[in-house]
Amino acid sequence: MKSMRRAGGWTALALVLASWTTAQAEDTRIAEVRRGAVRERIPATGVLLARRTTKLGPQVSGRVLEVLVDVGAEVHEKDPVVRLDPAMFEIEVAQREAELAAAQASLDEAEAEFQRMRALWEKPEGQEPSIPRKQFDDAKARQAGATARHRQAQETLRLANERLAETTVRAPYDAVVSKRLVDPGEPVTSAPIVHLLEVQDVKALHLEFSLPQDLLASVRKGSIVEFDVEGVGQGFEGQVAFVFPAIEESTRSFRCRVVVPNDDARYRPGLLARVRVVVRVVEGVVVVPREALSPAAGGWEVHVVEGDHEVARAVKIGLATDEAVEVLEGLMEGDRVRLPSQR
Repeated sequence: MKSMRRAGGWTALALVLASWTTAQAEDTRIAEVRRGAVRERIPATGVLLARRTTKLGPQVSGRVLEVLVDVGAEVHEKDPVVRLDPAMFEIEVAQREAELAAAQASLDEAEAEFQRMRALWEKPEGQEPSIPRKQFDDAKARQAGATARHRQAQETLRLANERLAETTVRAPYDAVVSKRLVDPGEPVTSAPIVHLLEVQDVKALHLEFSLPQDLLASVRKGSIVEFDVEGVGQGFEGQVAFVFPAIEESTRSFRCRVVVPNDDARYRPGLLARVRVVVRVVEGVVVVPREALSPAAGGWEVHVVEGDHEVARAVKIGLATDEAVEVLEGLMEGDRVRLPSQR
């Protein structure tokens, strides 16, 4: 998707209206006709949502020792955010280390015994073994058992170290802390899980809105979307990134999503946005402000200023919006039309 850009306000003809020159003399306002584009737009109400929201919980049960961040703090992936009391887990690690040391000693003894029995059993060709076969087999079995117990002790220690490491809860991705749910001293459990923090990925937000199903053929991925957010700014523009495949049966509408870059943290999840979806664009056409039109017999007319007087001229129009109209016949680029007084 292309990056978002300012669209210059809610004027339907951002390119055209910026080029019109309007003169005011007493009660007269005049606009010079230019070529430009007309956008037909459909209004909607959207909401800004975090791209990802995660409630962090512990993988082990324990007591909260420290909460390292507060609401509004920015965190990076793998940053520590909460620490549980590690004392019991450190004891467990020490126990498992002792068990591994004992298993290692047993393995060394069993291995040495097996090597002795093998030397007595495996004789050069023509010589009889010095020990019975059962004595050799028993030594071999003890060596295999000691190897298995040593491997088990290794894995048990690895698990204890993992549990100790899990006493430090870390951010899963770059995010902002949106909720703090515990304080130091509180006991927390992993099953059932007790949530510690909520974090949100707000580097890019999702602007989502619904449209009636009769617009399905007009709105697709890449369709232009203009929006403004009260308290933040007006005239931003983006593109539809995703059209949800399901139709909401209760409203017979479909949802659309625009990805809104938010590196400067301008927007926040939950904000409402006034949205206008561009469903049709005509470009390079003669355009006048909608207010220049007056109803006439059989159609429309404009008042063209010629020198020091004006004349009514019938026009044939094409695409019309609340702000501007495409003129098919009756005007030329450079003509000057009168607009109604604002008084």
